[in-house]
Amino acid sequence: MENKLLFAPENSRVSAVLAPSKDNPRNSEGDFIRLKDGRILYAFSYYHGEDGGDHARCDIRCLWSDDEGESFHTGENDGGKPHLLISAEPYGEKNVMSASLLRMQNGDVGLFYILKHGDMTDEILLSRPNDECESFYETTQVLPGKWKGYYVLNNSRIEQLSDGRILCPDDAVFDKFIVPGTASCCFEVELLCICIDVNICDIDLRELIRNIRLLFYIECVEIKVLTSDNKVRRRIAEDMITICI
Repeated sequence: MENKLLFAPENSRVSAVLAPSKDNPRNSEGDFIRLKDGRILYAFSYYHGEDGGDHARCDIRCLWSDDEGESFHTGENDGGKPHLLISAEPYGEKNVMSASLLRMQNGDVGLFYILKHGDMTDEILLSRPNDECESFYETTQVLPGKWKGYYVLNNSRIEQLSDGRILCPDDAVFDKFIVPGTASCCFEVELLCICIDVNICDIDLRELIRNIRLLFYIECVEIKVLTSDNKVRRRIAEDMITICI
């Protein structure tokens, strides 16, 4: 059967498919960055275990391309798995996800991501490596710890302003309820716009915008696909990453 991609650019071709497996039920939410040696790094949410839900076990792992995206590979010592960048285990949690990458003014790569807690709250974190993502020497909270809540930072969303500050678009989910008589969820969301000093990683709270509130609806559509072993696979549309060039 021909592999047709719904949103692939015209005249593009597939260079990598990160398909789910029994022990890796979901791959999602990633970002690209070019390294100083010319390689391309792709960091993404790598779920492991049996569950691919948003709060299931997840690391941030990566692949590299040495040929302008024609192919992607793991590290020599990674045993065939994508290379581990960030794990939730040092935080005593099980989920870090949704990578955004940015080249910092001092030459570091900034890796922004979500750390999810068991009480259904989370944090937005920034980790900085000094060796092109081989290891990380500093991790900073993007939002102050006293602002406890559930925050969403989608992947590949970070931008740098002309004055050097980093713009971090975010939203805070305050309430969720089922719309009566429908199969839809309604979320009450407050949009946040956070500016971070690129050099010292401090947050200028005067730049925090919290004045836009909205309601939006998500239709609860469940996609069911019968696999070859006669098991129904849900969330099939969100489980796989396809890289096109």
